[in-house]
Amino acid sequence: MKKNRWKVIHGCCEEASVALITKISIQKTDFGLSVALVSSSEIGQRLAYECATFATWMNPQIGIEALNFEEDLLTDIDASRRDDRNCERLSVLSQLLAKPVRPRLLIATPQALFGTCPIRKKFEAQQIQLYVGATISFQVLIKRLTQELDYDAEAVCECPGQIAIRGGLVDIYPYDSKQPYRLDFFGDQLESIRFFDPVTQRSTEPTNKISICAALGSSESQKNGGLIEFLPKSGIHWILLEPSKLVRNYPYHFEQKKGPPKKAKQTFYELFLSRSEAKERCVALCALDTEPELFRSSPRLEIATEATANYRHQNYEYNNGDNYYTFKQDTLHRFETQVADWAKLEDLTIAFVCSGQDQVESIQQSLAKNPVTAKLKPKYLIGYISSGFLYRKTDKSKDVANIFPESSNNGYALICDHEFFNNQKIRPQPRRVRAQSTNSQVDQLLDFSELADGDPLVHLLHGICLFHGLTKLNIQGGTKEVISVEFAADMTIHVPLHESHLLTRYVGLTKSSPKLGKIGGASWDKTRRAAEIATLDYAAELLHLHARRDQTSGYAFPPDSPWQKNFEDAFTFSETPDQLTAIDQTKQDMERPIPMDRLICGDVGFGKTEVAIRAALKAVLAGKQVALLTPTTVLCQQHYNTLCERMANFPVIIEQVSRFRTTNENRQSLAQLAAGKIDIVVGTHRLLSKDVYFQNLGLLIVDEEQ
Repeated sequence: MKKNRWKVIHGCCEEASVALITKISIQKTDFGLSVALVSSSEIGQRLAYECATFATWMNPQIGIEALNFEEDLLTDIDASRRDDRNCERLSVLSQLLAKPVRPRLLIATPQALFGTCPIRKKFEAQQIQLYVGATISFQVLIKRLTQELDYDAEAVCECPGQIAIRGGLVDIYPYDSKQPYRLDFFGDQLESIRFFDPVTQRSTEPTNKISICAALGSSESQKNGGLIEFLPKSGIHWILLEPSKLVRNYPYHFEQKKGPPKKAKQTFYELFLSRSEAKERCVALCALDTEPELFRSSPRLEIATEATANYRHQNYEYNNGDNYYTFKQDTLHRFETQVADWAKLEDLTIAFVCSGQDQVESIQQSLAKNPVTAKLKPKYLIGYISSGFLYRKTDKSKDVANIFPESSNNGYALICDHEFFNNQKIRPQPRRVRAQSTNSQVDQLLDFSELADGDPLVHLLHGICLFHGLTKLNIQGGTKEVISVEFAADMTIHVPLHESHLLTRYVGLTKSSPKLGKIGGASWDKTRRAAEIATLDYAAELLHLHARRDQTSGYAFPPDSPWQKNFEDAFTFSETPDQLTAIDQTKQDMERPIPMDRLICGDVGFGKTEVAIRAALKAVLAGKQVALLTPTTVLCQQHYNTLCERMANFPVIIEQVSRFRTTNENRQSLAQLAAGKIDIVVGTHRLLSKDVYFQNLGLLIVDEEQ
């Protein structure tokens, strides 16, 4: 039984395994389920994205539904029920229960596969199915959402797990949904369902039906269930990626125990034996044939694959005396010659995987300039994979031939855009982000999760008070939640949640405790009126200043070029939402025909430098010079090293002026700066000297680190 159903394919480099997993999954014409076990959650996240890339080429009409079920690493369930990881887990469970419309691939670690999750029967029983035209008690629905499914009633629905009620409209953001919904009731009849934008709160396109699930940590839902309960009873194709790593990282789940399988299946071996009547198959994909006892007697199939990076970096040594940009061009031309040899001498199909159309055009231009590759007609695939690979067909690999459509008789060469240009390895794609409000803390007024008992607040009508938490009071036969705040003379008032906009954080100039306001006193009114007058005066000054600035003409930088896009794609980290906002707003300011004066604030390590670096490159690509002023010599050296590292692949001349350089070196750098031969200069207060001249200064960056 095991011999016929278990198989090992070895010789797979990393990305070849991803391609094989995708092919195995889309071959299930009945839209069945394939399950891939991986050795870490990070690999699973990348695998889900890359399989979608391959599927757009292998099966563009249908594609693939890649579901990454991550491990439950969070122990404080109540505090983390809105965490994106838990929401993603709920989304996968809901999709496993839905009728498939395309081949599906479930990706999980053994810990995620055998770990705890909601019991399927209770998970299904708690789901609320709504459709246009349905009749359901409005009050019963709200009660179920808030008391059984653990949704929070808020004034505005902005995050997963929230609802907002306004007359007959109910805004709800299900935990397992990528977008929130707006339900329009007429009495107890549901008249329409529409998506809406949580930022603008505007309705968008309609839909006919929705499903609402409970929170992952709700008392009735979080039980000792398992993901196995959500899988089909038969027809699964199991795929183990590098089983030796799986056994090493999760030894408990791969023990081979004698005797009949236990009722609670805790190992993969027991699970597979218990499903023997389903006659399911299992394939192991690995680079070397060193797999564990689990596959000792399984038939072997060898394929010939290798990473294209081996050819991109071989025999290329950089001498410090050489021009680095010329060296980069020479290595690129050599690699282009190698690509041409693959196509002409080995008859391999050449394909490039690019992150966008800009990269496609850049590769096309580069190939057209080289006579060796000018007539080459490769294929282009928009998407993301971490590395390219070669696949050469052999007699031993007939069963895995033609992974890609329209491939040649001998195989193919799949090349990434970042490998082709020898950029830094492109960062892993971030998990799919749910649409959420990005309002600042000022816009949201108060975040009660960040308040502690005794924190000072300011009440708009009564002055400074102390926060004493949320309190539940019995009012008019019902229970309502209020905000308890203390004023002078031990006076406590309870502010209803719908009036929470009257409360803001207290911000003082000293560490001393503020004087509490007195209910009914006149001093707070005088203080507030004086503050309002001072604020209006200051606002008038700012308006006058900005009006003068808007009337001053400045240089309008051009839109981003393909080089700018390539540079940003090579960033090895995933940008935070606030970082992306700062980058976009800075670029917008630079492209306006008026002077820019922008302040970038953030804690250490939050990515302020990357914002400045991208702005600097944008200025350099427009033919302007950039100056970066630092408060210390050490910081000057750090910024210089960072700029040189980030812009190593671009023809940008960077120099520094500081005490770490000799007087003669600084003098030469300043002479080149005045002649326009330096693009970016980093320096301390030396840059403010009268003997420093720029030929075409376009951007000044000041690091005001205190």
